[in-house]
Amino acid sequence: MSTPTATTVRVGFPEIAGNVVCQISVAAAGMPVFAKPAKGGNGATDFWVRVGNATKQLHGDDLLRYKEDHWG
Repeated sequence: MSTPTATTVRVGFPEIAGNVVCQISVAAAGMPVFAKPAKGGNGATDFWVRVGNATKQLHGDDLLRYKEDHWG
Protein backbone atom coordinates (compact mmCIF):
# COMPACT_ATOMS: atom_id res chain seq x y z
CA MET A 1 0.00 0.00 0.00
CA SER A 2 1.38 3.40 -0.91
CA THR A 3 1.34 6.45 1.35
CA PRO A 4 -1.45 8.22 -0.62
CA THR A 5 -3.71 5.16 -0.47
CA ALA A 6 -2.86 4.33 3.15
CA THR A 7 -4.48 7.58 4.26
CA THR A 8 -7.85 6.43 2.84
CA VAL A 9 -8.02 3.32 5.08
CA ARG A 10 -9.59 3.32 8.55
CA VAL A 11 -9.63 0.28 10.84
CA GLY A 12 -11.89 0.01 13.86
CA PHE A 13 -12.99 -2.67 16.32
CA PRO A 14 -16.60 -1.95 17.27
CA GLU A 15 -18.63 -4.26 19.46
CA ILE A 16 -21.76 -5.61 17.80
CA ALA A 17 -24.21 -7.83 19.70
CA GLY A 18 -21.53 -8.55 22.30
CA ASN A 19 -18.86 -9.50 19.72
CA VAL A 20 -15.84 -7.41 18.72
CA VAL A 21 -15.46 -7.24 14.95
CA CYS A 22 -12.82 -5.74 12.68
CA GLN A 23 -14.33 -2.97 10.56
CA ILE A 24 -12.31 -1.72 7.58
CA SER A 25 -13.48 1.43 5.78
CA VAL A 26 -11.78 2.68 2.62
CA ALA A 27 -12.66 6.05 1.12
CA ALA A 28 -12.70 6.54 -2.64
CA ALA A 29 -9.37 7.68 -4.08
CA GLY A 30 -9.22 11.16 -5.59
CA MET A 31 -7.23 9.85 -8.56
CA PRO A 32 -6.42 6.48 -10.18
CA VAL A 33 -4.25 4.16 -8.09
CA PHE A 34 -2.22 1.48 -9.83
CA ALA A 35 -1.00 -1.74 -8.20
CA LYS A 36 2.56 -2.94 -8.69
CA PRO A 37 3.18 -6.69 -8.93
CA ALA A 38 4.79 -8.60 -6.09
CA LYS A 39 8.54 -9.10 -6.13
CA GLY A 40 9.63 -11.01 -9.21
CA GLY A 41 6.81 -9.56 -11.33
CA ASN A 42 7.32 -8.06 -14.77
CA GLY A 43 7.31 -4.47 -13.44
CA ALA A 44 4.09 -3.38 -15.18
CA THR A 45 1.36 -1.79 -13.09
CA ASP A 46 -2.25 -3.03 -12.99
CA PHE A 47 -5.55 -1.20 -12.47
CA TRP A 48 -8.21 -2.95 -10.38
CA VAL A 49 -11.69 -1.83 -9.37
CA ARG A 50 -14.36 -3.14 -7.01
CA VAL A 51 -17.58 -4.16 -8.75
CA GLY A 52 -20.16 -5.15 -6.15
CA ASN A 53 -18.45 -7.81 -4.05
CA ALA A 54 -15.85 -8.68 -6.72
CA THR A 55 -12.56 -7.21 -7.92
CA LYS A 56 -11.98 -6.74 -11.66
CA GLN A 57 -8.87 -5.75 -13.59
CA LEU A 58 -9.48 -3.13 -16.29
CA HIS A 59 -7.55 -2.71 -19.54
CA GLY A 60 -7.62 -0.42 -22.57
CA ASP A 61 -10.96 1.23 -23.36
CA ASP A 62 -12.58 -0.06 -20.16
CA LEU A 63 -9.83 1.55 -18.08
CA LEU A 64 -10.09 4.87 -19.95
CA ARG A 65 -13.89 4.92 -19.67
CA TYR A 66 -13.75 4.17 -15.94
CA LYS A 67 -11.15 6.92 -15.42
CA GLU A 68 -13.29 9.45 -17.32
CA ASP A 69 -16.46 8.48 -15.42
CA HIS A 70 -14.79 8.78 -12.00
CA TRP A 71 -12.19 11.53 -12.32
CA GLY A 72 -13.16 13.51 -15.43
